[in-house]
Amino acid sequence: METAEDFVFYDNSNDRWTYIRKIVFRCFLIFEILLFITIASIVWEPTYSKSIFESYSVTVEKIVDEISTAKKDEIEVIGEGFSLNLKKENQFSLEKSYSNVNQSNNKLVLLTFDDGPDPVFTRQVLAVLKQKNVKAIFFVLGEQVVRHPRLLNEILKDGHEIGVHTYSHVPEGVDLYKDKYRTDFEIDFTQKAIIAQTGYQTRLFRPPYWGAEDTITLNTLILSTKAIDKGYRVIPPNVDSKDWMNESRDKIVQESFVPLDISVVLLHDAGGDRSKTVESLTPIIDTYRSQGYQFVTTQNVFGNSFEVLSSVSLLDKTRSQTAISAFIFRKKFLDYFAPVFELNLGMVTTYMSLIVFLSFVSYFKSRILSRNTKHTPKVTVIIPANNEEEVITRSIRSVLNSNYKKLELIIVNNRSRDKTYNLARKFVKKGRVRLFNETRLGKSYALNRGIKYAKGDIVVVIDADTQVTENTISEIVKPFKNKKIGAVSGNINVGNHINFLTWFQKIEYVVGLNIDRRALSLFGMSMVVPGAIGAWRKSAILKLGGFRRDTITEDAELTIKLQLDGYKVAYAPDAQAYTEAPSDLSGFVKQRYRWTYGMLQTLFKYRKYFFKSQHGLLTRFLLPYNAFVVLPFAAMSPIFDLITFNYVIWVNPRPILDYLVLFLIIFSVLVTISFLLSGEKSYWLILLIPLYRTIYQFIWYFILYKSLATALKGVFVPWTKSVHYGSFDLYGKISNKYISVAKE
Repeated sequence: METAEDFVFYDNSNDRWTYIRKIVFRCFLIFEILLFITIASIVWEPTYSKSIFESYSVTVEKIVDEISTAKKDEIEVIGEGFSLNLKKENQFSLEKSYSNVNQSNNKLVLLTFDDGPDPVFTRQVLAVLKQKNVKAIFFVLGEQVVRHPRLLNEILKDGHEIGVHTYSHVPEGVDLYKDKYRTDFEIDFTQKAIIAQTGYQTRLFRPPYWGAEDTITLNTLILSTKAIDKGYRVIPPNVDSKDWMNESRDKIVQESFVPLDISVVLLHDAGGDRSKTVESLTPIIDTYRSQGYQFVTTQNVFGNSFEVLSSVSLLDKTRSQTAISAFIFRKKFLDYFAPVFELNLGMVTTYMSLIVFLSFVSYFKSRILSRNTKHTPKVTVIIPANNEEEVITRSIRSVLNSNYKKLELIIVNNRSRDKTYNLARKFVKKGRVRLFNETRLGKSYALNRGIKYAKGDIVVVIDADTQVTENTISEIVKPFKNKKIGAVSGNINVGNHINFLTWFQKIEYVVGLNIDRRALSLFGMSMVVPGAIGAWRKSAILKLGGFRRDTITEDAELTIKLQLDGYKVAYAPDAQAYTEAPSDLSGFVKQRYRWTYGMLQTLFKYRKYFFKSQHGLLTRFLLPYNAFVVLPFAAMSPIFDLITFNYVIWVNPRPILDYLVLFLIIFSVLVTISFLLSGEKSYWLILLIPLYRTIYQFIWYFILYKSLATALKGVFVPWTKSVHYGSFDLYGKISNKYISVAKE
């Protein structure tokens, strides 16, 4: 007799769960700390002073509204000068000025390079500048810094300056007026990228899309105003080389020379083919020098009162590195997410194509065998019953209505407290029916009691809520003509089609039986011969010690043990039976929790056989596939769905929606084929597939996690059964006795 200690996963000491809780708590604590540090690093703003505009008692948004015009691409910038400042008279305005600039020397030129760094052209530019002994200012993009971080140190090593040029160059379609958080991101994350790589922060900023014009766009106004508020010096160019227009070298040199007191020349070291820019650099430098100009940096112009580049604390560098690492992780993860969807779709399509092909082969094979096979061994039908007064009568009558002659029926009353025993007792007078009592609670005990007194060579087990057709017994015994067959699965159908939950189960049963089980039967394999309708070779059961109590799915455990002993398992599609599926959520969860947890127990119990060759595909493929593919993928699915939701919201919903549509189409085709193979006519159920994939799937996630948690806890799970209401009659209509609220 099995004891609690024999129960798979049972841990009487509770040491395993205590240890797991400690590990989980520590991991959760570490995760929470890292999450807090990451979030704090992301929201941290590397500004240089308290908001400048607070002294005006005004916000950036207010200033932008005051300066902007009805024509958002024609906002005027007044004055002439080296840097951009905010002027306050009657109202705010942007002004180019020489304030805070050391003007002791005129004829100065600053070479500035935007959009880098680039691994090819930035290095070529640096080589020319080094040869000509000229220092320049590189206004970098954050995304380029992340891609090519080492180039920043090469720039600084050569004595050049670095400035912020936004993170993504802000595509022109982006409306920063509406997306206020984007502005902070574009500035702050570029600064963090610079700090993370170099340990220095810069006070220079230049917005994109600003040449030498005196009018700017609304986005440029927003970025410039925000940068000024954060303490940056905004350095617009006043000389545009127009190298971005892919002009010739001579044209670039011509456009680059404009004799001003302080010429700020706009060039590019990235963003396209900049070979012409590199070629133009030497003549540009020579031209300015021939006119008496001196090449300087912003530090030379501002003087010692302003520090362009300053070292940061270890804390700030760590925060910057954390923020950038988190951003890169998210971006890289999501970049590879769409291809993962494509791979998954390909795998699903391949799997479904293979399984459908095998199902059709099995379908035609079963048609031939069913017509040509006659086998009439002595059969004992066993119905274990525990408090089944609502359904037991119909189940018994359906068996006695069978056209199979060499049949006896054994009913095992398993500690029923209702009228089950008295109702079953009425049929004993019919001659072919025997009734026994089993005092030990549990289906395995009841089945073993019935097998003990069974006279048949074949034992057909049906649940008390199952109703069989006239030819169910005749069909289910045919495969036993093959002496290698140890068990046969019948074709179980949902009998009570009364609400969404039972409709979902209808889809699941039809697909699972007519696709998966058909395909596996070609190889004589199965994960479980269902207790609702399954037949067993009695000699095989007795040889293996009967149904055991060390798992809560005794049928699954015996199915695997039977195959490990060398027997094969068949599927009889014409052996149809109808069961009462749980019609309320509570009953459904209880039933599927028992099935799922029992299957986990069975896989764990026979784990030592995984990948062993002596048992064929069962141990080389089926068991490890369920343990290492089906189970992990199912456990990861909620996380995958969460990432999918994040991808749809924050990245690009189109590829995900396309994938979901394709998946639903493929699954709809699979369901349609399943209906065709089974002869099912309820094609309208295909319309429920979107709900099946969402609502029904998430219920399964909960059940799976509950089962996994129970396995880790190591508690003893007592045998339980579903409450049955007699909600259908195979030979009549839906019963009026159906109760929508589950009985406790």
